[in-house]
Amino acid sequence: MSRAKSAAPKKADLTHLLSLGFLPKIVPIKLIRDALEKSGRTSHRVRLLPATSVVYFVMAMSLFRDSPLDELSRIFSESLGALTGKAGRAIPTPSKSAISQARARLGAEPMRIIADLAHKPIAQIGYPGAFFQSMRVISLDSALFAVPDEAENYAYFGRPSFKEASAFPLAKITSLVETATGAAIAAEIGPCEMSDKDLALEHIKRGKLEPRALLLADENFFSFPLWAKASSIEAHLLWKPENGLRLPPPQELLADGSYHAVVGDGLGAEQKINETKINAKIRVIEFQPFNPAERKDFSMSTDLVQPRQEKQRLLTRLLDHE
Repeated sequence: MSRAKSAAPKKADLTHLLSLGFLPKIVPIKLIRDALEKSGRTSHRVRLLPATSVVYFVMAMSLFRDSPLDELSRIFSESLGALTGKAGRAIPTPSKSAISQARARLGAEPMRIIADLAHKPIAQIGYPGAFFQSMRVISLDSALFAVPDEAENYAYFGRPSFKEASAFPLAKITSLVETATGAAIAAEIGPCEMSDKDLALEHIKRGKLEPRALLLADENFFSFPLWAKASSIEAHLLWKPENGLRLPPPQELLADGSYHAVVGDGLGAEQKINETKINAKIRVIEFQPFNPAERKDFSMSTDLVQPRQEKQRLLTRLLDHE
């Protein structure tokens, strides 16, 4: 008597199942239980979707944003035994209403605690590009993400004011990123028109920036209060200011063409932090961006050759030009 064969899983199913299987390795269930305990969201009743499972499901929805909820629920149910340490256990597929109620019970605070615990650099000493002279290289970065079309999201996140605005409310996420690996070290979420500088400042206030790291940032982040706050924890900075920003005159010209200058609030005036006047000594590096078209020993498609760019500037707390 032949036995009926089960249908082979679709390719997308396999991708989802494999990805979900890695979640407990990245975010161990003990970490989740500790976060639930700390936030007072531990499940006290036997439920189809206990709080630990809901946490993993929220992560799955973030990983597979384009997947229909019904399909993701089914795949998640097949993975749930392995995710919660109960491999082989049959888990019924939860309904949309059950998922909605479970998410409401969970709230946002446990996810914030879990993110704080799970986000961390991963590169070890010797990983290519991860360190510069023993300093871990970290970048500030911002991005906009569409969030569900709901009144509460519109009220908090808002829509951008530029012409090609999104049909959905947008959340701004400013992250500290390990530059070599792309691993998120911390993330702050706010309204779409909140400034990059204000969100970046939250990282430092919450102690997420590693002292003595080398922090890279572009012109969207440059401000003296943020520079001074990052400097106060002994972070090393290498930032690109706005092209039109007026800098004070050089105090000392160095052998490599860079120079020392003293800046403060407004790049000249003194800045007060905790009623203490602060002037910051910086090094200004001016450079011409590399243009492959001017290098005879560098061959590339003519379609990729860029026109000559104007000089750029970088500001750094690394005062030694060597």
